[in-house]
Amino acid sequence: MFKRVFAWDLAVSVAIFAFTLAIYILTLSRSVYFGDSGEFIAVAKTLGIAHPPGYPLYTILAHLFTLLPFGNLAFKVNLFSAVTSSLTVVVAYFACLKLTKNRLASASASLFLAFSYLFWLYSLVAEVFALNNLFIALIILISLHIFANPANKKLFYLLAFVFGLALTNHHTIIFLVPALIFLILANNPKLLLNPKFILLNSLFILIGLLPYLYLPIRASQDPLLSWGDPETLDRFFHHILRRDYGTFILSPLTGKKFFNLDAILFYLSTFPKSFSFVGVILGICGFFFLFLTNKKGFYILLTAIIFLGPVFTIVTKSSADPLQKGVLERFFLASFPVFTIWICVGLTAVINIFRKWLKFFVYALILLFVFPLVSNYPKVNQSKNFIYEEYGRQIFEILPQNSLVFFSHDEVSMISQYLQTAQGLRPDLKLVNFTLLPAQWYKENLQRRYKDLQLPWDKFTRSNSQIQAGETICRQVVPVYQTFTDRWQTNAFPRNAQNCSYLPFGLLVRLREGGAQITDEEIGKELEFWNKVNSNPGGRTVTDLRTQNVLYTYSDLETFLGVTLIEAGQIEKSLNILHSAFEIYPNAVTAEVLSKKYQELGNFDKAIEWKEKIVAIFPKLATIHRDLGYLYLEQKNDKKKAYYYYQKYLHLSPEAEDKEQVELIVEKLKKDI
Repeated sequence: MFKRVFAWDLAVSVAIFAFTLAIYILTLSRSVYFGDSGEFIAVAKTLGIAHPPGYPLYTILAHLFTLLPFGNLAFKVNLFSAVTSSLTVVVAYFACLKLTKNRLASASASLFLAFSYLFWLYSLVAEVFALNNLFIALIILISLHIFANPANKKLFYLLAFVFGLALTNHHTIIFLVPALIFLILANNPKLLLNPKFILLNSLFILIGLLPYLYLPIRASQDPLLSWGDPETLDRFFHHILRRDYGTFILSPLTGKKFFNLDAILFYLSTFPKSFSFVGVILGICGFFFLFLTNKKGFYILLTAIIFLGPVFTIVTKSSADPLQKGVLERFFLASFPVFTIWICVGLTAVINIFRKWLKFFVYALILLFVFPLVSNYPKVNQSKNFIYEEYGRQIFEILPQNSLVFFSHDEVSMISQYLQTAQGLRPDLKLVNFTLLPAQWYKENLQRRYKDLQLPWDKFTRSNSQIQAGETICRQVVPVYQTFTDRWQTNAFPRNAQNCSYLPFGLLVRLREGGAQITDEEIGKELEFWNKVNSNPGGRTVTDLRTQNVLYTYSDLETFLGVTLIEAGQIEKSLNILHSAFEIYPNAVTAEVLSKKYQELGNFDKAIEWKEKIVAIFPKLATIHRDLGYLYLEQKNDKKKAYYYYQKYLHLSPEAEDKEQVELIVEKLKKDI
């Protein structure tokens, strides 16, 4: 009997693995994806060291996939995510089966996970989240076995080892600690008072952490990519504790609020987006049925999902701003294996209720995963997404020989590592991360990599501001090198600086000595470049937030050309360019420039139209509501709309300096209306 059951489960798990992997390969990215993928592919190929905390386990395992005899480099490393995710789905199946004893519901629920939007998307690209999902699913499965055998200490030791190993891939696993403590308290609380038990579990966690030894060992060999150069003990802990960012900070652009309701609402919105409303309804049903039937299991899973989701957004001060959503949503994946258990419990309850009357209907429930499969397929398919690689190649193609590029954003940073380090393109280019220049390890890394690069190294220190560093570059570097940067609105290179001129150069900004103006010939080349970009809009109807970040960069740099043309007095050309920039991505800066220009031209209908587009992008941006109130009142004499926008301004900015003045306007409008 046992052999027959095992054979059934083995057959089902193999079928699930093969089916999901086939779909993943069909939709797998053949290129590099925006985010950290460029760096991860590069470190996987070269056995380098990635950004903090280093991701040693991912690097080692992904490197094995670079040795496959088929596919291009990006495909091979992306395939690692696909295989890992298929394994996660299988583990989720066994976890569901352990809890519900229902093979049909377990298979269906695991396939809900497989084809949920975010889980599927990060199964197709080179990122660490697929491997993190596997560890979370394994921890859930082991925890369920502990429920069944609370006296089996070996299960606790296995759990400790897997937890330690998971930490060498991604630190979000720490947010499972409260649920694991609850697991011990609910099953065998005396173990927490047992010194031998605590000592042995600590030992197994340390054994799991051994892949971190890769960092100092590899750093001592001076690989091409060695972020943080964690060869010494101090640098090692600095790196794994993410001190460059802040241990619990997702990115330098993270929010400042301790509690951000928008971020939590964004977290909740990912469930219907990913699992479809069918999956969410089943998950909610499972939530309540688990509470009624298994309170210990209910509270452990509830603790896990609360800490992996809402508590995570609070601790990391996460922001749900449009350009930060793509950064944030990836971290919500950690909740998905837990939610899958709820879906399975919900399915089991439905099956048990209807089994007596609608037997065929019960067997058809396994096909419910088709809802997320069908709805998410066109949104998630990455097989023809080459936008980010094309972005990088367009930069590399137009840069003059031996150019020096200072960048401070991930767009240029990650694609340059992929193209130059992993693909070996344009070794003549000097690519410098401006934000890392004060770090001694980074200076040493640059000097090893670009032996002929001469910079005033001593001027880039922690004590100097970015503005001072930018002035140093303008005075001492720009006269020597053909110098470029990646943004036209930065603290380091303000446009009103006296020592530098900032001119459009395709998808970059050219730095020249102060006073230089763009020539008619350069304008012609810029228009030719952007006409070529705008004439090939294929693939821009993407829905994933990370690729939209790349489109924002296109829009931002084309907007810079539009602003430059306005300053050069070429108004008609500038308006055409700005309209094209907004078509690429609905950029609020573009809309503001257009609104301001139309206002100057006396076209107030157009000015209002573009202001309202900004409101659609940033509905909580107070100053735009005030501007609209002014335009409707002074230029259109529309007192009702003026009243609405002024009221909205006061609501969004209750401490505004001009509060009293605006309140007087509102009172007068109220009487007039």
